[in-house]
Amino acid sequence: MSDWGGIFSHSFASIIPVFSIFITGFVFGKVFKDKSVMLSKLAFYLFGSVLIFTYITEHVPTLDMIWRYFLGTLIVTFAIVIIYWVFGKLTKRNFILWSYTNSFSNTGYIGYPVLEYSIGPQAIPLAVIMASANMVLLPIIGTTMLSSKGKGMIKKGLMNILRIPWLYMVIISWTLGTLGFNWLEDLPKPAVNYVSMLKDSSIPVILLVVGVNLSRIPIKLNNLFSILPASLMKLFLPPALALFVGKLIGMEGLVFQIFVLELAMPTAVNTAILAEGLSESNSHEKEKEFASAVVVYSTFLFLFTYPIWFSIVSGGM
Repeated sequence: MSDWGGIFSHSFASIIPVFSIFITGFVFGKVFKDKSVMLSKLAFYLFGSVLIFTYITEHVPTLDMIWRYFLGTLIVTFAIVIIYWVFGKLTKRNFILWSYTNSFSNTGYIGYPVLEYSIGPQAIPLAVIMASANMVLLPIIGTTMLSSKGKGMIKKGLMNILRIPWLYMVIISWTLGTLGFNWLEDLPKPAVNYVSMLKDSSIPVILLVVGVNLSRIPIKLNNLFSILPASLMKLFLPPALALFVGKLIGMEGLVFQIFVLELAMPTAVNTAILAEGLSESNSHEKEKEFASAVVVYSTFLFLFTYPIWFSIVSGGM
């Protein structure tokens, strides 16, 4: 694809099935009010781990890709913090919640299916590394941003990282893949069929879970115009910074494309979960409501902004 119109149409057509499944989960979550804790746990512990295991052992990322993604994500995150700090000083306003919700992207639950449909399965191992960087930074930097005192937040963030099963699966899968293991070739036939069935079910289940979880977040139309600017900035500021940072640290080709597109994803659902966990006192209630609203609005607006960034990085390659 060389023409921008064709690239844009392809990316938009690719995201429609993903968004449709997400909307299906959202509608079901609104209609059936019962909690879906078990479904969320299956998506988090089982299906997410299966995706990581299969994609990484098939397409093993190099150490060069890994360190560039972690460094690039860290640089973009700090750039966002600095930009909003300077803007806050100039306008005499506090933009810490804009900085918080703009810094962390839904690189996994939304990123995996969107990239697979728009680029192909070769994109997922790189997306996994981006998701890992996001999962490491959110508990540490995110809790620090939201805490006015900061006491014990770094330690708590580090402990939260140890509870993330995906990080262990990344390490295990990458080690096995580096040693030459490929699940399609080296597992017994019954095991291959079993894992294949789980893998084929993973993305639809994960998208349904995202939709159901977002349906639990109350949408207040009276805060639309106060939240909408932060949601739009999430969809434009991080990928714009990624265009510059990616080239600065030597990213090229598919590695660069995935870096930009992952940072163009909507705000991570975990930002709302983390804010809710810290909202035991009334002083953090505003953080929880703001983060939750940005997650919802940025996810719906993402349908229209992703084709723009896909066209930019694909048209320039």
